[in-house]
Amino acid sequence: MKKERTVILFTRFPRERRSKTRLSQEIGGSNAVKLHCAFLADIFLRFQERDFDLLVAGATGDTEEDFTDLLKDHGTFDWFFLPSGTTTDEQIFSSYQIALLNYEKAVLTASDIPQLSVKHIRKMFADLDHFDIVFHMNHDGGTCPQGMRKAYDLFTPMTARSISHCSEWRYYLEQLHLKYKVEREILIDIDTIDDLVMFHHWQNLLGEDSDMFCPITTELIKKMLAL
Repeated sequence: MKKERTVILFTRFPRERRSKTRLSQEIGGSNAVKLHCAFLADIFLRFQERDFDLLVAGATGDTEEDFTDLLKDHGTFDWFFLPSGTTTDEQIFSSYQIALLNYEKAVLTASDIPQLSVKHIRKMFADLDHFDIVFHMNHDGGTCPQGMRKAYDLFTPMTARSISHCSEWRYYLEQLHLKYKVEREILIDIDTIDDLVMFHHWQNLLGEDSDMFCPITTELIKKMLAL
């Protein structure tokens, strides 16, 4: 019998030349690894008290022990797996296929959206009672996290990771006759140094009482960029 719901954290283990490769060109490989670790720490701290299973979808060369050791002071996950595929889009689709063999609903998110809250996730799960797919928009035109009850391949046909991504995404949703919902809040996907600065100032506006506040990431950005 399937369990009800799970969150897939799609990530790599933090290593130089694998962590935030575009951002590492601006802040250096060592700082990119530290930032990636901070993202994961904030996510796991926030998800300590959760009412869903948390899965880690790693990358080639990663192990369950890597993540257990890294996050032992911040939280736990329920299981670890390596998705199949050679491209990121193939691996995202594979992650949904694997998770939905065991769960009725799955939400997939990435480590570079550390502000995602349990409240966001609960709302997505509730909306999946009425829609085939639900998702948040990102400030750069992306669509993550997403939630599904059935694994639809909306990923491998995509040609763009830019503002035009939105129009392609909508086209494939309509081609598959899927009923979808765009969640109300736009989330920041951290890929560039401008994103880092924006995220830091936005976090300070939110304040420590917000369920989207990321204390470890925010403090690291402050030190790293002397803000």
